[in-house]
Formats: sequence, structure tokens, C-alpha cells
Amino acid sequence: MDKSVERCISEGILKDYLLKKRAEAVSMFLTEFDEKAWEKTIREEEQENTERERQRAERESRKAEMERRNAEKERQRAESERQNAQRERQNVQKERQRAERAEARIAELEALLKQK
Repeated sequence: MDKSVERCISEGILKDYLLKKRAEAVSMFLTEFDEKAWEKTIREEEQENTERERQRAERESRKAEMERRNAEKERQRAESERQNAQRERQNVQKERQRAERAEARIAELEALLKQK
């Protein structure tokens, strides 16, 4: 029986299954092969694999959604910083204009004082 199992594994016949459950397979063949039980086992394993794949896909989907949200937050933060910088430039420009008007007014007042 072991030679048969080795041959199946080497030829790729049910290789993954036999590598995982060799003893169970040998025992099943040595007793009485129950095709329905075997098919049930295969179906259950396929369902488990499908469930694992579904869970993996869900994890990847959640990860992608989280990355999308983080990218959107980063975009909003960058936009906010850009707007703040623009407001700051406008404030600096207004302050510069006020300073220029104040200097002009001081010059006017000095000129008036000199005339008197």
C-alpha cells in the first residue's frame, strides 16, 4: 500500500491530499473504500478551501478599503494645508499693504510737520 501511495504522490495523483492525510488514506484503503465518504471528505475540503479563500478576499478587500480611506484623508489633509498656506500668503500680503500705507501716512505727517 505504501508503494502505491508513494507512486501516486510522485505522479501527482492526489498529491496534496496524500501528503496531508497519508495515514488516513492508507487506513481507508486498507479497510473498505467508501466512495461516498471519500467524496464527502473531498467536498468538505473544497468547502474549507473556498471559505479560506473567501476570508482572504475579504481581508484584502478591507485592507484596500482602509488604504483608500487613508489616501483620501491624506488628500484632504494636503488640501487643507494648501488652503492654509494660501490664506497665510494672503494675510502676509495684507499686512505688507497695511505697513506700506502706514509708512506713507507717516511720510505725509512728517511732511506736514516740516511745513509748519
